[in-house]
Amino acid sequence: MHLEKSQTATTYSPGSTISYEESTAELLIGPIIGKVTDSTARILIEVDQCVRVAVVLTSASSGKVKTKSHLLSARRPRVFQFSGLEVNAKYFVTFRGVDCRVPSAFTTFSGRISKELSPKFVAISGNDFSLNEYKPSKDDLWHDLAHRLSYGDLDYLLHLGGQVSLTSKSQRSVSERVEAKYSSKPFEEWYESIEDIREAIRTEYRSTWTHPSTRKVLANVPNLMIAGEDEILQGFGGLENQAQVRAPWEFFWSQQARFVYYEYQRQLWENVNFDDLSQNSDEYHYHALGDFGIFFLDTRLQSQWQEEKNPALSSLSHRQWSDLESAFSLKGRFSKCKSILLLSSSPLFFTSKPQSREEKRSLQCLRWHHNFLSVSQEKRLISILRGWKKIHKHSNITALCGGLCIGGRTEVHYQNNLLLNQLTVSSISGLSAYNGRNLLQIIPKTTNRLDNNNNKKYKICNANWVNCKAYLLAQWCKLGDEVVPEAKFITELITVPSQNEGDDKMFINEIPLVKRPVVQKRNTG
Repeated sequence: MHLEKSQTATTYSPGSTISYEESTAELLIGPIIGKVTDSTARILIEVDQCVRVAVVLTSASSGKVKTKSHLLSARRPRVFQFSGLEVNAKYFVTFRGVDCRVPSAFTTFSGRISKELSPKFVAISGNDFSLNEYKPSKDDLWHDLAHRLSYGDLDYLLHLGGQVSLTSKSQRSVSERVEAKYSSKPFEEWYESIEDIREAIRTEYRSTWTHPSTRKVLANVPNLMIAGEDEILQGFGGLENQAQVRAPWEFFWSQQARFVYYEYQRQLWENVNFDDLSQNSDEYHYHALGDFGIFFLDTRLQSQWQEEKNPALSSLSHRQWSDLESAFSLKGRFSKCKSILLLSSSPLFFTSKPQSREEKRSLQCLRWHHNFLSVSQEKRLISILRGWKKIHKHSNITALCGGLCIGGRTEVHYQNNLLLNQLTVSSISGLSAYNGRNLLQIIPKTTNRLDNNNNKKYKICNANWVNCKAYLLAQWCKLGDEVVPEAKFITELITVPSQNEGDDKMFINEIPLVKRPVVQKRNTG
């Protein structure tokens, strides 16, 4: 089987001439700010009809204007790429040729860490729109995130899987509805209906990303993403799923979900050849942004794009291991970085020595579903990170992971020294296939060594695990020569009723995860 580019979307011929003034087009999605560096930016939009659109960037400091214009197809996402932007400059985003009612702006990202500059990142996971569909936008964490953004308090938004949910647990999902309609039909009719199937998936993206607060956030901060199981199919990419020969419908559906994932998400950081997706075969991606080295690990996707099963049952591909080792080498992509962010749609370090047979069964089921790294893979990754840390003695390594309905901190130690913190983010508005309370009973007990020979070099400890919706707010600063992180969960909003109608008070809960060290002042008396 192979993917075929749909021919049903209406496009302009090269000779088409439609002025901006004649257009009555509206935005279906966007603007969404994609990857932003110190001098470049990517902006994604989707319009409801064929139209020529110009995206205009205006520097808030100098007033200089950058404009890009494209002929857009109806109901197809398109990226506008900009280069030569001013460093650390705020840009306002406006449009010609389409009606945009969402204020949009971003600041070019130098990624420099100093005593004066402390870049702030937000990490989120599990965005199930159906759970917010009937809630006022002010009652969810997206509203709080939008409010925080209005104060210019964020530099980057990192998405750790579940940016949309095609497998919603709260109602009949789009994957179930489409399967019920098409899977029993002859194989040939699947391809005849390929555009209708993709359009059903696109509708889920539009519904999710036009939630008022979500739309405001995506339009005003750079976004980088990696897909999880929710973008494809429940259990997709887990060890259990990899071990099975894929059913024809399951494989066909995953390929259509992949196509649409590339349209809305992958284009945010790189160009995609939709006529031949094999040219974009690697699902992991990595970026050097100033002092930050950011590596999105793929533990789920790539092994599932083939029709046959994965005999190796490996979380990371050989090519991904090779690029990891290269990026962290002496002259590699991250050689000049001061802080490393490892990102994944599943926790990376999750080894455990359960206390009971029931715990052993539960944790094995969890790993089978999520495809955590094996012990040997954990050791290999730790070895790579140790090598980099040995050269960059004052640097910091943090892993940010999604995929669970609970969140918390996992410490990875080597020879009694902290090597890295893994911060697992619970859903911002979604559910999980696992019960959070059951997991919460197991995880705090896991204080584990990776060694089998009892030399106690490696140690994994868990702490601060919570069972609630949340997003992660983290920043990095410089104390002396050391780069140090500070991180906390922003958890579900709490509404306190008032006797006066309309005067209810709303509060958020902040749970510290990694605290900034206190610098002791030297007594000179």
